[in-house]
Amino acid sequence: MDLESVLAGWDGEHAVVRHDAESGAWMFVCVHSTVRGPAGGGTRMRVYPAPADGLADAMRLSAAMTWKMAAAGMPRGGGKAVLAVPELPAGEPRRRLLRRYGELVASLGGTDVLVNYRIHTAIAKDPTSTLVRTIWLTF
Repeated sequence: MDLESVLAGWDGEHAVVRHDAESGAWMFVCVHSTVRGPAGGGTRMRVYPAPADGLADAMRLSAAMTWKMAAAGMPRGGGKAVLAVPELPAGEPRRRLLRRYGELVASLGGTDVLVNYRIHTAIAKDPTSTLVRTIWLTF
């Protein structure tokens, strides 16, 4: 599976793909739907087997956010971002990566970037999947 194949099979509105040379991370910002309003969602930072797996996860999660927003009666669509990293960064490298990611999101225009910033553990099928930080976004 490659990035082009994943993109070609998606029914969402927008996918932004950026490679961060300094960290080796891939940044994927996916907006599934803005039919009900601006897309809302969060950010997942995780190690994936391949960049295309991170993109596919961002697309899947953004579609799930569309359904969650609709089910909650929120006037929003769904979006999600994934930072597919070669290894989970810590300290200053992590701060620099998140700063560059914030610059990417801000460059999209019309975005509210930092609404909630907290530490938590994700409940997932894969016990190694941990969301260390979540940044809630409005696209």
